[in-house]
Amino acid sequence: MASQVTRSIEGVELKFWVESAMDRRRVFTFFGEESYVQQMIAASHNKVFIDAGAAIGVTSPAVATVAKRVIAFEPDPTHFRALTANVALNPGLPIEVHKIALGKTQTQDILYTPATTAGRCPSMLPAPGLSALRVDVVPLSLFEHADILKVDVEGYENAVIAGLDYTPEILFLEIHPWAGTFNGVPNMRETARTKRGREWLTIWEKIPTEEGIPA
Repeated sequence: MASQVTRSIEGVELKFWVESAMDRRRVFTFFGEESYVQQMIAASHNKVFIDAGAAIGVTSPAVATVAKRVIAFEPDPTHFRALTANVALNPGLPIEVHKIALGKTQTQDILYTPATTAGRCPSMLPAPGLSALRVDVVPLSLFEHADILKVDVEGYENAVIAGLDYTPEILFLEIHPWAGTFNGVPNMRETARTKRGREWLTIWEKIPTEEGIPA
């Protein structure tokens, strides 16, 4: 049974729908990654923030308390429904949402989904036990440029980064080493923490434009 909870962020009382213990963890602990979300908030004052892999919509409202605008992308239908519900609970925040996947080019691809927000995370990479769903994919180059870019796409990071045709000021990137996130990505200076076999990278200086974005 869904219930509504409230959490104060940056002095703003935000409301969220939670349907499971996992949703509650997302709201109140950011899945143990709150320090990174706090860095996103601190970096995003009056900035354009893109949330690639917005899930049920916890990070987007949190950052929208200070950002100029938040653009959130989530291709999974179940997670997108929760995302739109949580955005609707917080009217007045500058958030726009897109039910679409991000990648290198405009195409269609397969999303592997658990069809619930309480199970494994959806992924564009094959995953046993998940249902296959065809979704639209677009590159980030088709949208407003982000000052701050967060990418949390369960192993599809290379494709999302390859769809950039500009350099964001700051990139918050959750990498999955098993997916080879940084194969062919040169000259990125980062701070890293290993957690549950994954690493969050916060790139605090610009990636020099002359070095380009990997294809």
